[in-house]
Amino acid sequence: MKASELAAEQVLIGGLVLAVVLLPWWPESSATGSSWSPIVSLAGGVVLLAACYLLGIVFDRLADTLTEDLERHHRLRFALAWPALRDRQPPAVAQDWQDPFPEDHFRLAVLRDSDAVVEWLDYHRSRIRLARSLALFLPALTISGVLTSARLAGPPPGALGHPASLVIVPLVFSLAVWQIWRRRLGRAAGSEGPTWLVAPRTDQPEAYRYGQDCGYGGNDEASRRLRRSSLIRALASDPAVQASTVMIAFALIQAAAIARASVIVVAMVGAVVSALSGWAWWRISAAYRHYLRHVTTTQPKR
Repeated sequence: MKASELAAEQVLIGGLVLAVVLLPWWPESSATGSSWSPIVSLAGGVVLLAACYLLGIVFDRLADTLTEDLERHHRLRFALAWPALRDRQPPAVAQDWQDPFPEDHFRLAVLRDSDAVVEWLDYHRSRIRLARSLALFLPALTISGVLTSARLAGPPPGALGHPASLVIVPLVFSLAVWQIWRRRLGRAAGSEGPTWLVAPRTDQPEAYRYGQDCGYGGNDEASRRLRRSSLIRALASDPAVQASTVMIAFALIQAAAIARASVIVVAMVGAVVSALSGWAWWRISAAYRHYLRHVTTTQPKR
């Protein structure tokens, strides 16, 4: 990916995060900004752009950390899709297991391919990162949007309409990071077995047991139901999904407490777009991995 395209991506992500903080103060900042001279406005725009870029770097990494467990579930489920396990025997030792989807190897192979293929796959990776950031940070922006629309409509009633209620955003993200940290240290109960809070890597022999526990050993109706139910359990127990759900629920509660039509519409639109962003991230990730595997086996090298 070109450096300019990557920078634009970071600016967009940083702008989304910065909007979460600044949007509730829009009524005051718009009145102040209208009195600025052109030179001051230009300098302020440059500083704002730089801040967006720096924030984008940091929060893109945060998004990567928060969704790492979901990424592992997605990668392994893609790798074990029927009929990957149909003719496989349980691995007696680690050497008996062959990685069904060596993604790092595929990526290195793509880098040796034609520039058009590399740019095409980089485009999909950019879409993945943007959709991921929307799914994670749009719920927080929804809270800010609820506060802003309430303040523009008039003094909102109660503490839920005060900008200080935005403190729930760093609190929720901090709790999500803490949960992930506990999982990394192996302190979370049930990290293996039917729930599989943390999915193994595709090159680990435990991937076979994961596939059997999650319904990838067959393709009958019972196996398909098990795949769906295990995916729902994985999503429901994921810290990133829980964080987004809590923030959307808080925004809806805020809107209901403020009880103004425009505020309720903002909360509902934010909830729907956040859910669509999460779905888009999941689907684009599947398309990217499908293309990655396809081009490494069919595309001629330069």
